[in-house]
Amino acid sequence: MNCTTAFGRTWLEFLLLLACAGMLAEPCRAQGPVSPKFVAFAGAGTMVTPAHAVGGMQFGASLEESVPNKWMGFGVEGGYVGSWSRLRAGSGIFSVNYIPPWRLDKKARFLPFATVGYTRMVATGNALNYGAGLDYRLNNAHAIRFEVRDCYNPTRPVQHNPAFRIGWVAYVAD
Repeated sequence: MNCTTAFGRTWLEFLLLLACAGMLAEPCRAQGPVSPKFVAFAGAGTMVTPAHAVGGMQFGASLEESVPNKWMGFGVEGGYVGSWSRLRAGSGIFSVNYIPPWRLDKKARFLPFATVGYTRMVATGNALNYGAGLDYRLNNAHAIRFEVRDCYNPTRPVQHNPAFRIGWVAYVAD
């Protein structure tokens, strides 16, 4: 099947050209709090089920795009959630999150944020993740992240994975 537009291009080529034109039309901006970011994180917490609670950990990385004070932001995250004592009992995770940040000062050195999203826990199923944190910008290229996050799996066995995470943020050059 050959679907072509009036210009003799296939629909796929037309959509690709449209996407490229949209990226070129976006105004250029310097690196900073509005830039896309890469975040590598690790943290300690607990893994809680109705039967018991054990020491837990979370680690991974995320890619995020957000605009401070505009209620806009999203991110994708991959990583691992599990207990310290039984590493094989943990779960790989993939998350899609809504992440609105706020700017507290004119230089945007302190960027608090909240997050909520869907998590697919590879070993145990679907989960809800939520939390809050603060990015402390060191310069226009890097920040340190402090956050509290929980992955809540409501299916049997019900499971909470709260953790305090520390991360390194690298703003991606536009």
